[in-house]
Amino acid sequence: MILVVLAHVFLMMSPRHWDGSPVAAVLMSFRMPLFFMVSGFFAYKAAERWTSNVVADIMVRKVRAQVLCATLFFMLFQAVNNAPVFAFIDNGYGYFWFTIALFQMFVAYVALSVLGRAVLRRDVTDWVMAAMIAGSVVWGNTPVPHGVGVTLSWHQVLTYMQFFATGVLVRRHWGRFEALLRSDVLRTLAVVAFVGGCFWLYSGRYHQPHSWGEYMLQGVLHRYAGLLTVLVFFHSRSEYFDGSGAVARFLRFTGQRTLDIYMMHMFFMPKMAALGWVNTLEQPSMVVLKLGVAVPVALGIVALCLLCSSVLRSSHTLSVWLFGVRNRQRREAAALER
Repeated sequence: MILVVLAHVFLMMSPRHWDGSPVAAVLMSFRMPLFFMVSGFFAYKAAERWTSNVVADIMVRKVRAQVLCATLFFMLFQAVNNAPVFAFIDNGYGYFWFTIALFQMFVAYVALSVLGRAVLRRDVTDWVMAAMIAGSVVWGNTPVPHGVGVTLSWHQVLTYMQFFATGVLVRRHWGRFEALLRSDVLRTLAVVAFVGGCFWLYSGRYHQPHSWGEYMLQGVLHRYAGLLTVLVFFHSRSEYFDGSGAVARFLRFTGQRTLDIYMMHMFFMPKMAALGWVNTLEQPSMVVLKLGVAVPVALGIVALCLLCSSVLRSSHTLSVWLFGVRNRQRREAAALER
């Protein structure tokens, strides 16, 4: 979430509102794949637990948090910027597309898992996730659709669905995957592949893949290498991030409020391109100075979002309707049933 905010700060520092610098390209290679993989990791639920009551309860909360919440904050953002509040109907959700795409992935995952178990009388999660990954890899580089496809961010769904499905599989087979993360061979290969790819692919300005082969190399293989490198890094230092230090506690709390930060951070984004001296930071040689400006701004925005989140969540009703928190009465009833 911090990297997402940082990326948008980069955009606001650029007079073109598009950052093609190598540092932005490197972060882009694993930022959204990581976000979707983590989302899939926490979305996993054993197939036998997909009862009608469980599905209904989760879907209601997902609609509130990922559809209604995104629509409301998009409309508020548009109103604040004197733009059409219903623009999402024709032009999509802009900066708020993530949860719209994530909701569709989750619905597909649940529907296919439940249907597969009902038809075949066994858990077919692995097969469903493998099919989602294969479909995403094959069609992830398709042109941006028109009409309803723009509104529902289908291009993003096809691009990132493979990482959501990967997250489900990682959670489902966590014991085996964790054993792989302990392997020094895997750690070495992941880091070398990612760092080597960064020098090779992003030595110049970032560009979108122009062919299917370039897409497979840059948009799939290198992204998985970056994803593995991040997981290896955090897993190898898990004791620190599980600790009671200020940084660890801040990151854990930020992780618990990613939805809140995602919905609010654009309201506090400064239009830094208006500052003439910021334009000089566009040069690749200025990367340290650029990060020195952007990182404190991004952390300040995250801190402000966390404060606003705490204010909004002080109301249980707003917590339920805006952020999908489980209704207190339902939670108490479920506790009594257990």
